[in-house]
Amino acid sequence: MANRTTFRKVREIYDSQLTDENIEQYIGIASGMVDDISGLDDDRLAEIERFLTAHLIIITKERRGVQEELGEARIRFSNIFGEGLMATEYGQMVAELDTTGTLKAMGKKQASIIAITSFE
Repeated sequence: MANRTTFRKVREIYDSQLTDENIEQYIGIASGMVDDISGLDDDRLAEIERFLTAHLIIITKERRGVQEELGEARIRFSNIFGEGLMATEYGQMVAELDTTGTLKAMGKKQASIIAITSFE
């Protein structure tokens, strides 16, 4: 399926330092993930793709420092909100927009229990 958003739309919500071509690569990744969502209209999917792209850029290339120190030059990167989509405000928006819960559930292991009634 074709991408639903553009680098210009992503730049409207997040002022990335990446080139337009690099943002397009991230859009492609986000688009593939959004393809797994069913039951939402195209406008909603386009918004999810846009915010997911910003989220992916931040967690991989443009991690934001939330605490810096000069002595011993330390920096702590943001992940203050939580894990996965909860790590950035853009990911949190994705979780809100994706009312199916598909993206929030990605990467979570599903457990199953099988009862063995006999060892004979």
